[in-house]
Amino acid sequence: MDIYLKQTGFTLVEILGIIIIVSLIFTFSFINLSNTTKKNKEKQYEEFVKDLCIAGQNYIYLNLEKYPETSTIESEIRIEVSDLITQKLVDKNIINPNTNLSASSDYLIYTVQNDYELKCDYND
Repeated sequence: MDIYLKQTGFTLVEILGIIIIVSLIFTFSFINLSNTTKKNKEKQYEEFVKDLCIAGQNYIYLNLEKYPETSTIESEIRIEVSDLITQKLVDKNIINPNTNLSASSDYLIYTVQNDYELKCDYND
C-alpha cells in the first residue's frame, strides 16, 4: 500500500522568485513616481514664473508713468514682487515652488524687445 502525501505550501525557490518579482515591480514604480514628481514640480515652477510675469506686466501697464523706459528698446525694468503684492496683483503669501520660501523679496527684470514687447526674467 503506497500512501502519497499531498504537497501543500510553496518551496523556497518559489517564494524567492515572488520576492524578486515584487521587488522589481516596486523599484520600477518608485523610479517612475520620482520622475513624475520631478516633472510636476518643474511644471509648477514654470506656471509660477509665468503667473508672476503676467502680474508684473499688468503692474507696468497700470503704472506706465513710473516706467518711461517702456518706449526705449533694450531698456530694462526691475519690478519687486513686493510691489505686486502691494498692488494686490499676487497673493501676499506667494511661495516659490523651487525653494518653498516666500517670493516677496524676489524680483522680475523686463527687457523691452525690438517689437516693444516685454521679455520677463525671474530672479529668485
